[in-house]
Amino acid sequence: MKIATDVRVPYDEPEIEDSGMRLELLQVDSRFPFESSRFVVEPGGCSPPDVHSVAEMWIIIQGTGELLYDQESIPLNAGDAVYFQPLHTHQIKNHSSEPLRVISFWWQDKCLT
Repeated sequence: MKIATDVRVPYDEPEIEDSGMRLELLQVDSRFPFESSRFVVEPGGCSPPDVHSVAEMWIIIQGTGELLYDQESIPLNAGDAVYFQPLHTHQIKNHSSEPLRVISFWWQDKCLT
């Protein structure tokens, strides 16, 4: 039996935002039907408002936050997963004293094109 020795997919160097967010993009290629990143929103920080033509899903892996989805406020906790339709504005804020860690996946939704 052959054992896969290189199954890990690396992340790019972190990008630091003035808003209190650190973003790392996954180095995906044509093998993947999606793109991905992980990001951390520090206590008191927020992600910039985002709107784009792709579908997106976030999985909250640590912490708590407030999601603003088209101006609607939605509380989020570790273990929550949320889906964003294309062209809908979304932003997350961390009002807690702990870092908020999120995994993000996005893709071109063929059902919506």
